Parts: sequence; structure tokens; C-alpha cells
Amino acid sequence: MDNYKQKPWYRLNVNVSGAIRDDFDWRSVINFDEGPISCYTVYKEQIYDEIFNKDWLEYWHSIGLTLNEAFLFWRHGEIMTGPAGDPPHFDTYFNEPFRIHHYGCNWTLDYKPFWDKWKGFVDGEDDDGVMTWYHMNGQDLSYNYKEEQGRGSTLLVPGLLDHQPVSTIDIGKNSPPTLVRTSLPHKVVSQQPRLLLTIRNLIPGAREDMLWEEIVDKLKHLIIE
Repeated sequence: MDNYKQKPWYRLNVNVSGAIRDDFDWRSVINFDEGPISCYTVYKEQIYDEIFNKDWLEYWHSIGLTLNEAFLFWRHGEIMTGPAGDPPHFDTYFNEPFRIHHYGCNWTLDYKPFWDKWKGFVDGEDDDGVMTWYHMNGQDLSYNYKEEQGRGSTLLVPGLLDHQPVSTIDIGKNSPPTLVRTSLPHKVVSQQPRLLLTIRNLIPGAREDMLWEEIVDKLKHLIIE
């Protein structure tokens, strides 16, 4: 395996300015008062008819990518203090607890125009969202199903917080879209509220369960860091 494929994240040279339509209101999809962490599925009809600008979608397709489904992760400010956030986990498919998502393309979105309460949670610069990856180190898995939060299922990996992380990166509002590995135990910590879009299945006609090494190969032409 090439060394570059060992890294669990890559910044992508993808322009997302103007991706979202000016007249789209995220409150039609998200309950911003819901917390502490919630996930929402964005379906193909919403993507093409409501949310994304058609010119931007044409650009996205022109660089070899597809967009048929996405997920929104909303992290409410009420728990964002200290080490708050997800425990180390794998991302898995909804209702398929042992089928792992291997990657996602993530970027953060501006939630402030749609949620007046943000001033009660934001203290200073609100550009954080630290994602950290860990080696398994022989730890056992713990299955945790969170359908009541609309998040589907996750495989938790207890005990990893005591180990040295493999890698850490900030994915904040000023970060470019970032390809992240979700088949390695990871967690995200935010000190502030955060709305993140993640896109899976980026390659037209490719398998949904494309491995990390495969997606990195496919996106080499877009990797900048």
C-alpha cells in the first residue's frame, strides 16, 4: 500500500462557494433546537430540486463526482464544552450495524441565519470541529443503535481515548472540503454549534462500499493536502 493511503484525511481542491441556493432555508430540513447531536438524510430530490444550485451541480459533475444522497450532522451548543462529542466509533449503514461506511466528503455550513439562539452558545471564534482518529489496539467493539436520534447505527470502540491518536484535523467553516476516513475509529469534538454536510458515494457507478484506498486513488487529481 502506498504511504499516502495511510493518511485518514485529505483536503480537496473543490470549490463549494455558491453550492447552496440563496433561497433555501435549512429549517425545512433541520430542527436546530434539537440536540445534543442529530443527523438528517438529504435525498436526491431535495438535492436537485431545492438545495443546490444547478450551475454548481454541473461543476461538481464536471470534476468527476456524483451527488445522490448526503447527510447533515447538527451539533447543538448545549453539550459543546470540555471533551464533549462522539466517542470513538465507526460509521455504519442505517439498519446494517456491521456494514461500515469507508469515507465521506465533509464541509461545514453556515447555520446562523436560521437559528437565532446561536449567540447563547458561541464564545469567541466559532470555527472549530476537531476530528481525531485512533488505532484499534485490540479493543472490543460495542454496538450502539441510535435510531431515536435519527442517526442510524454506530459501532463504538470503548477505551481508545486513553491511546495516542493516529491523526487530528480541524474541519471548520474556513476549511476546504475534506475527504475523511470513517472506517477507522474516529471522534469529533466541537466547542461551538456546528452544521456539517457529508457526502458518500462520490464516484458515478462505483460500489457503495468502496474502500478507503480505492477512493483515494479515484480522487488523487483533487487532493491538495
